[in-house]
Amino acid sequence: MDFLFGVALILTLGVGAQWLAWHYNLPSILLLLVAGFLAGPVLGVIDPAVLQGRWVYPFVSISIGIILFEGGLDLRLSELREVGGPILNLITIGVLVTWFVGAGAVYVIQDF
Repeated sequence: MDFLFGVALILTLGVGAQWLAWHYNLPSILLLLVAGFLAGPVLGVIDPAVLQGRWVYPFVSISIGIILFEGGLDLRLSELREVGGPILNLITIGVLVTWFVGAGAVYVIQDF
């Protein structure tokens, strides 16, 4: 697989996933992730070694920007206010629990 074929395949999968998400009224990020996992690690159609190089970081940066922009378009501030309590719990308690579990795992694994 050459570089241009890989890029064309990624763009085709992305457009197809976006269209399917629109058609079935699903979050587009869900189908984009499924298409990426299927084409990459699961089926091995896209070889990351071929696509590595000087173009990887610009593509990743643009992709992250598009994902965040699309997520912002779907965000409703009224819905965000309704779930403020659980979000605050995830931000505070979730981070603390993750930190303590991670630190405990490192302590046990490294035999400090």
